[in-house]
Amino acid sequence: MATEFIGNWQIENVSVPERFFLYAKAYLSASEAICRDMLENEKSQNWPSASVALMLGAHSLELFLKGAILRKEPKAIAPHHRLWDLYEQYLKIYPAPCFFFDPPFKTEFLGFSEGEIEIFKKKQPIPSIVYRYPVDKPGEEWKSGHAFEPRGFLNMLSKLRTDYERIESAI
Repeated sequence: MATEFIGNWQIENVSVPERFFLYAKAYLSASEAICRDMLENEKSQNWPSASVALMLGAHSLELFLKGAILRKEPKAIAPHHRLWDLYEQYLKIYPAPCFFFDPPFKTEFLGFSEGEIEIFKKKQPIPSIVYRYPVDKPGEEWKSGHAFEPRGFLNMLSKLRTDYERIESAI
């Protein structure tokens, strides 16, 4: 069997927004694969595997939102990884109900003022970073508890894939 090299030249003629969509779907597929492995293999049922599945899922969402934003506003690349800000920007660009979806990884701040919420948002760690590293930058534990259930997360990823397909075909 001949080995065929895979390389970045395969997407050099693909628009930047489309590349973001392709990467978003690849990260989503990788997250799904880890969840399936965790369900089938007891040795994979550990926090590092769960954390990587979460990181891949969060990064998938980030890239999908950036791709959608760039498709409508090619110069609007967001130089950050804050999902809540990207989603708000996405909703401003795509306000029609057909573009709405309920993204994972969002935090709700119930009972707080707008000012307090803005302070909390700035202090909140970015999901793709929290799940990428076992400890915070100074080597200290993350200041939050995390748990993971692979079947539920896999179901959420399946819904997210459906949302991606629906939205991408509409924009």
